[in-house]
Amino acid sequence: MKLRMSSHSIRFRLRQSEVRHLAEVGWVETTVALANGNLRCSLQLFEGPAQASLSGMQLSVRIPSEDGKRWAASTEVGLTYALIGGTRLDVEKDFACLEPRTEEANADTFLRPSGDVEPGGMKA
Repeated sequence: MKLRMSSHSIRFRLRQSEVRHLAEVGWVETTVALANGNLRCSLQLFEGPAQASLSGMQLSVRIPSEDGKRWAASTEVGLTYALIGGTRLDVEKDFACLEPRTEEANADTFLRPSGDVEPGGMKA
């Protein structure tokens, strides 16, 4: 799972196995080791509106269960929510990089849609 944050947005990018796990189990999580502890970030399916909370070294983000399951089973690329306080939340499928990368960097990513640019900048 990749996580990108800016002053007014949180963006999760999930690989294929993570999208399946989210749909089947209801959550995915990643941990980043820091000098003074581990930062844990989780994305959970939830019966209610999208929300995010921070408690100590834990960032917990919840999205509506119905949306998450529908998204996981479809070709839909992402979900977008406006959180309380004006923060934008994006949950997206992680596609293979456009620039050539190691096989590991593109492992378990989604194939780009037909007609899209293939990795390396070549048109499909």
